[in-house]
Amino acid sequence: MACDWSQSLRGRSLALLVSVVCAAVLMVTLPATAQDLPPTLSYFKHRSWTREDGVPGAVHAIAQTPDGFLWIGTGRGLYRFDGVTFDKAGFAPGSRLENAGVSKLIVGRDGTLWAGLFDGAGVAVLRGGQLHDTGMPDPPMMITDLAEGRDGSIWAVWGGLDNRLTRYADGRWQKMDAVSRLPAGQIIGIVVDAGG
Repeated sequence: MACDWSQSLRGRSLALLVSVVCAAVLMVTLPATAQDLPPTLSYFKHRSWTREDGVPGAVHAIAQTPDGFLWIGTGRGLYRFDGVTFDKAGFAPGSRLENAGVSKLIVGRDGTLWAGLFDGAGVAVLRGGQLHDTGMPDPPMMITDLAEGRDGSIWAVWGGLDNRLTRYADGRWQKMDAVSRLPAGQIIGIVVDAGG
């Protein structure tokens, strides 16, 4: 019996080629699960601040303005955080809102900071480093959410059962429950959809 080495070698080469191709396909198509997992918080550089570091009480809202400052809304008012210190933002002189706490913050597309307030104080806007009262008539005990409409108007809601939705445009507030034909019930939050 003679052995035909060329046929045997050709068969082995073909088998090796098929094995290499299959292995390559598997390596390309199988997920790399270790890299697909999102990194944990320990992966990122982070730091936390506590009351001992100057955090002014319980934080209810946080927003960042285009200048990079973080604004912290607390039951004691609005604070600007520069990465090191917390500085209280004052209200315009003579304001009735001097001791109002902040329940909600948003930054408008133009960079303006808006603050929903506790204690029946309504909504304030930050201008020139001070909070200014927007003059919301019959403000609720607490603003639960704020949103900016596509037209730049500011919408405010609270969790009550009447006059739950108000809109600020052209320097005045308008109650929107009846205008919008809202059904009965509480409104806790508001989101502006793509249609405005």
